[in-house]
Amino acid sequence: FPPSERPYFEALGLRSVAVVPVFVGEAWWGFLGFAHDASDREWARATISALRAAAATLGAAIYRNRVEEALREDVRQRQLVEAELRSREAQLAEAQSIAHVGSFVWDIATNELRGSDELYRIYGFEPNSSLSPGVILQRVHPEDFDLVRETIDTAVAQGRSFKVKHRIVRPPAEIRVFSVEGRVVLDEAGAPAQIIGAGQDITEQHEAEITARKLIEEQTRRSAAEAEQRRAAFLADASRVLGASFDYHTTLAKLAQLAVPAVADFCTVDILDRNGAIQRLGIAHADPEKEELLHHIMKWVRAGSPLVPHLHRALVEGEPTLISEIDQRLIAKHALDAEHEAVILALAPTSVACVPLKLGEKIIGALVWYTTDDTRRYDERDLELAEELARRAALAVENARLYHESEQATRSRDQMLGVVAHDLRNPLNTMLMAAELLAGSSPPDSQTYRHAAIVQRAGERMNRLVQDLLDVKRMESG
Repeated sequence: FPPSERPYFEALGLRSVAVVPVFVGEAWWGFLGFAHDASDREWARATISALRAAAATLGAAIYRNRVEEALREDVRQRQLVEAELRSREAQLAEAQSIAHVGSFVWDIATNELRGSDELYRIYGFEPNSSLSPGVILQRVHPEDFDLVRETIDTAVAQGRSFKVKHRIVRPPAEIRVFSVEGRVVLDEAGAPAQIIGAGQDITEQHEAEITARKLIEEQTRRSAAEAEQRRAAFLADASRVLGASFDYHTTLAKLAQLAVPAVADFCTVDILDRNGAIQRLGIAHADPEKEELLHHIMKWVRAGSPLVPHLHRALVEGEPTLISEIDQRLIAKHALDAEHEAVILALAPTSVACVPLKLGEKIIGALVWYTTDDTRRYDERDLELAEELARRAALAVENARLYHESEQATRSRDQMLGVVAHDLRNPLNTMLMAAELLAGSSPPDSQTYRHAAIVQRAGERMNRLVQDLLDVKRMESG
């Protein structure tokens, strides 16, 4: 041993060693050696050569073992990957079956089409049968054939994605609805190489949508019919109110009350008097405490301030107004002053339907409905209803005015008849008395007697005519 290493080996009881390294491939693994503890020894070259051969054999064995272990691990990993792949393929197939989704790849160059099991099932093909785009297109419904063909041709020509919903006919004559999406894959030169896509059998969903649409349409028709019935009932009630009295002041007040809450949250009815001044005859509010505000806001009208736009259009221009949404910005825009704005905000209108009361081209007033609920907005049908009600109300007002004018004319006539009858009876009674006296003082066969009798009969006839006129007057007066 070299002097520097002797203490180390002596402590181990060794007098001589022969050691060679062991390599596994290019990597050092360890060493292999012989030791002698009896005496110093010179190791023969043959011994060293044998030791080196043994180390090489050991390294090769270890290397081979490692390679075999690596191969076994690689095989095991491959098996795991293949098992995982088969599991995922099975899961994908199951998922496609559940979702009725089939996938496909179309190789444009070879015109070969490969599809999943579910794609075969959707189209009604036997599994693993040979497919091509032409075979697939044969199952497309004749009425949808051009649509599908043009969609795919356009996608290929433009190199873009596509989506199309169409019907297919699978044996014997079952019609299914198929929705397919795909994209064109380009090669390195930018030419279309493949189409990759997937489609879903949406027949049940399509039928459910049709059923739902029919139900919605039926519900819409039913709701419209019910709304029309409510409108008709409202107009019928309004007609009864309008026809109940010739006192249109009371009638219009009741009309406003009828509108709330049936068609409005608050309502006003204004009439133009013979001088053109605005009179508020009807008010109603769902919150009775706010009805005073509807009277209070008229102070700006009485003061000659400009009318708010919807009242101006109705009372001046004779045009209806529909405002489906009223917000604070609109209120601030048309408010006359801070107090006026505060009153409007307290009433809190959210939409308005305002219509004029007209007789021909003559404007006699305005009917205004307001809502205060954010979920309730007036539309054109509400405006039409308001216009129809306004038409009936205007006729009722005019009929009431005509009735009162007729009553006044009748009273004037009766007064005249009374005066005329009184003025006629005084001289008539005198004439009758004179004829009676003349007849009583003349012989019955005299000509004077005969003339007096003629005058007396004519007077009595005239007296009966006057009495008939007075009887007609009493009968018309009830």
